[in-house]
Amino acid sequence: SYCLLFSFFRSGKECAKATNANQTLHKLINTLPADKFVLEAPSVNRATTYRIVFLVISATYEREERDEIRRTWTARDNSQLRMMDDALVIFVVGRSPFVAEEALEHRDILQADVEDTYRNMVYKIEVAFRWVRSNVNSEFVVKVDSDTVIHVDRLSEQLQLLDQRGSSHWMACFHNTNSRPVRDKCHNW
Repeated sequence: SYCLLFSFFRSGKECAKATNANQTLHKLINTLPADKFVLEAPSVNRATTYRIVFLVISATYEREERDEIRRTWTARDNSQLRMMDDALVIFVVGRSPFVAEEALEHRDILQADVEDTYRNMVYKIEVAFRWVRSNVNSEFVVKVDSDTVIHVDRLSEQLQLLDQRGSSHWMACFHNTNSRPVRDKCHNW
């Protein structure tokens, strides 16, 4: 009976930091043209078909992380894929006046017109995928977080194997076996 009482009392618990998803914003992003939600867009050669587009999801305050990514796994000298000029790296950030100079300098920032918060990350990603679909010719799109390192050449090798198999639809991700959804509305996940 203790568990039942605990469950009963906990179900009425309100979480101070919990907010509902912005369904209005979600509907707008899905119905209006993607460009309506883009404040800053990267330089893209529309005549080029890129082998792969990396959408690096980043927070506006993570300038050092973006610079580190530019120096390491996306640097032209560090990867066959980049040396062949068939990859495009786009950093996706939310609304902020502090990225304008960086966007001008690097031409690799996609700034979505959404508040840059953890709760709004899904909207940034949604805008980014829709923008890429409308503005970039590519074979593959990879969404990656700014705290992740990609071994680009290994990925390229795997994509070549995929080409040899001839599959037209493909998705790869980490699969969590034996997991259950977290039902606590105060929990981040």
